[in-house]
This record gives sequence, structure tokens and C-alpha cells, in this order.
Amino acid sequence: MTIVARFEIEYTQYLDHRGNIVRPMPAFARESRALIEAARARTLAPEQLRGATILLSNFGPVGGRYATPIVVPPAVAILGAGRIALAPVALEDGGVVAHRVLPLSLTFDHRAVTGGEAARFLNAVIADLQRPA
Repeated sequence: MTIVARFEIEYTQYLDHRGNIVRPMPAFARESRALIEAARARTLAPEQLRGATILLSNFGPVGGRYATPIVVPPAVAILGAGRIALAPVALEDGGVVAHRVLPLSLTFDHRAVTGGEAARFLNAVIADLQRPA
């Protein structure tokens, strides 16, 4: 899954919603690529997995379908992925076909995220997952 926000870079420093200076986007992109490569190679150290804003949980391989993942601070949300299975899907013309379906469970902290923001995030994840490879 990749969700990308694109915008022009005009400044060398950016401020977050609290006024803290954050990394410029090119540095963030380099660091992200390095983390992605390390994750794929399974060489991430435990300290590199801490402090995330949104956590991902893959309980599908152990047979789970849906769950109620628990948000652990400092994270504000956790997205759980269940086991992919064939399921009947109704077509607009009244037909029914079998599709592979990935159950997703999103839990979020309402003190940090509104229901609308969580829904838009989940819709963006679903749209990205539905995109052809």
C-alpha cells in the first residue's frame, strides 16, 4: 500500500500543526525509501518500529477475518488486515461473481481524528488497494 501526497517544494523547512520544524520532503522521501527497503529485507531494528502515527496489523495469516485492534499511544489509529477470501459480489446488472475480498478493520482515537478523517483515510487505502498493479 502506498499513499502519496504530491506538492511543490518551495521551502527548506516545514512546520507541523504544532509549529515544530519537520524534515523537508526530499529528505523524508529518502528516509522513507530506506525504511521500505529495510522492511522488505526484514532488517528493521525494533526501535525503528516504535512511535508511529498509524499502525498496521496483519492478523489474516493466523486465520482472523475482522478484529477490533487497540490503539496504543502515541499512535492515533491502527488498520488491521484480515485473511483474503473469495466472496460473492453483486454486480449492477444483477449478476454475482466471486472476488477476492480483503477485510479491513480501522480503529482510531477520536481525540485526534474525526470520523470523517478516518473514513477518508480508509477510502484512500481502499482506492489504492483496488488500483491495478
